[in-house]
Amino acid sequence: MNHRVARYWRSIFLLLGVLLLSGHAVAREVRVGVYENMPKIFTDADGKPTGILIDVLQEVASREDWQLKFVICAWQTCLDKLVAGEIDLMPDIAYSAERDQLFDFHRTPALYSWSQLYRRVDVTISSPLDLQGKKIVFLDGAIQEQGLTAMLDAFGVKPRMQPKKSLEDAFAAAQRGEADAVVANHYYGDLKSHQFGLVDTPVVFQPARLFYATAQGKNSWLLSAIDEYLVEWMQDQNSPYFKIIKHWGGEVPQETVPTHLWSVLGIAIGLMLVLSMFTLVLRRQVDLKTKQLAEKSANLSATLNAIPDLLFEVDLDGRYCEIHASRAELLAAPKSDLIGKKISDILPREAASICMDALQQANSQGWAGGYQIELPLPQGKSWFELSVAKKPSDDHASPRFIVMSRDVTDRALAESRLQRLTQLYAALSQCNQAIVRCSNESELFPQICSDAVMQ
Repeated sequence: MNHRVARYWRSIFLLLGVLLLSGHAVAREVRVGVYENMPKIFTDADGKPTGILIDVLQEVASREDWQLKFVICAWQTCLDKLVAGEIDLMPDIAYSAERDQLFDFHRTPALYSWSQLYRRVDVTISSPLDLQGKKIVFLDGAIQEQGLTAMLDAFGVKPRMQPKKSLEDAFAAAQRGEADAVVANHYYGDLKSHQFGLVDTPVVFQPARLFYATAQGKNSWLLSAIDEYLVEWMQDQNSPYFKIIKHWGGEVPQETVPTHLWSVLGIAIGLMLVLSMFTLVLRRQVDLKTKQLAEKSANLSATLNAIPDLLFEVDLDGRYCEIHASRAELLAAPKSDLIGKKISDILPREAASICMDALQQANSQGWAGGYQIELPLPQGKSWFELSVAKKPSDDHASPRFIVMSRDVTDRALAESRLQRLTQLYAALSQCNQAIVRCSNESELFPQICSDAVMQ
């Protein structure tokens, strides 16, 4: 009888042992996608998967008796494998409505994050408006591309966006000068930006909730278990979750960062966008005014070019300040040689004296005119008529004058010819009178006429 009882209990213990061993043998294998996104998820120097979300998952797996099998892949490749069923679980997926059509998510976010822009030190980016035409690199398939593009479309800003296979490739491209800036989650950006010689910018957008995800309709038991542990651990600051968070950078526990502060972050980002929109409106107004001023300037330039006169702006000492000359050949010296020089340095003494007399009259009366000067130019002697007007200015400002110099050479030559013709006419008149007086004195006629003509 005792032998039978002994054999019975040995059979029971043997059966229990077999059951325990078989339980270990059928531990559920979970294929997990791993890509490089420090410090949340990455592979260390030995190729071992690690990071915040990997450590949290391993804590869950140890309690649930899961056998984790890590699959190293690029970000977009990991997502494709998850959809195809080649992996069971993918950490570090930011929730979006579009992704909700492809994946299933647990209810409690594993992490909170936001997106930020990091620039080269020689590139100025102080607001979204500075991104016009800038080349920005990003992780291919990441949610940041859609978020940044949507934000910039509201401002009419069009950057040049280029995807990269990994965040490291993206940051390295910016470091090499192949891009002006890189967009990334703040975990990676704050950790790695200095290593690549980049600095953060005020362009912050897209607050995000990060989850573990499965293919839609598959492996819901994974998500249920993860959610159960996250809810429990986030209520205890001494839980494995917060120990892992502290290990990877000392993030403040969830209880000290209430959920409503994430709403505050969203509001702050919204205010930044409103401010940027206001700046955009002001910039457009400035651009419109600049365009209008440019049109007026072009019209004024066309008007001045149509004026054949020389225009000078001079001070009371006769120093050239500005010059407009549609006919540069009429200048007494090249324009570059005139600016900063005085009239007395350029013109002959008599001409300079006449100009200074005109300036003095304009300074006392506001306007002066009727002055004429003679100048020796390469093409010959020329005459100019001066008109001078005093510019309006503050009482304490040094007076400036606008001098209009009109080429009257043709008129002066015409007047000279007219004067000579007048003299000839007078001489002929005298000759005619002499003919009348001397008609009866033939021997005197030739001499009298000759004298009249010579005069």
